[in-house]
Amino acid sequence: MPNALIIGASRGIGLALTVEYLKRGWDVIATERQRSRDRSRDLHTHGATVLTADVIDPATIHAIIPHLTRPLDLLFVVAGIWGPRHQSPALASAAEIASIFHTNAAGPVAAAEILAPHVAHDGTFAFMTSGMGSITRTDRGGATLYRGSKAALNIMAKAFALGDAGGRTVRVLDPGWVKTEMGGPGAAIDAETSAKGLADTLEREAGKGGFDYVNWRGERVPV
Repeated sequence: MPNALIIGASRGIGLALTVEYLKRGWDVIATERQRSRDRSRDLHTHGATVLTADVIDPATIHAIIPHLTRPLDLLFVVAGIWGPRHQSPALASAAEIASIFHTNAAGPVAAAEILAPHVAHDGTFAFMTSGMGSITRTDRGGATLYRGSKAALNIMAKAFALGDAGGRTVRVLDPGWVKTEMGGPGAAIDAETSAKGLADTLEREAGKGGFDYVNWRGERVPV
């Protein structure tokens, strides 16, 4: 039975991915940043093992390791934040800028570095990015800090793929415009549709090795 660790699974796409992989017969360890009785119950009800971890706190990532009884087939780091509502580098404090880039870019790759020895030799590292992290496809202003943090994640994930990933498959994934707390009710697809597409895409990409930037439909996204 394949197994996955999904970091950032308490709500939205992370929760939908957890449910999707459980439906497919996977063993899933799902993490939440802070213990929430209601969210933990939801994850437990679906059959996941629930742990607490925060990508900006390496000690919490190391604390996952004793719970890994066999190599992971998939490590999927979903965790991410929007950052300050205004999204302006000129208005943002140093702490706000540090928070969004740490949470959305450096933290996820740090988690992958820490957990890399526990991912199977033919396993997959997946990072949740956004189509808004594509420089080529950026055709309007706004969301400056969020866009920048996701572009930073993309390049850091590629550097990880060329180094510590050891030739294993590394994918950054655009989930689409999803009806979540971040995406809003007017988004194009629901979390379940996105999660199914992401899981299908990763199934097709498994074992290919190297780095790529793809969306929930399996289409390549230009950097």
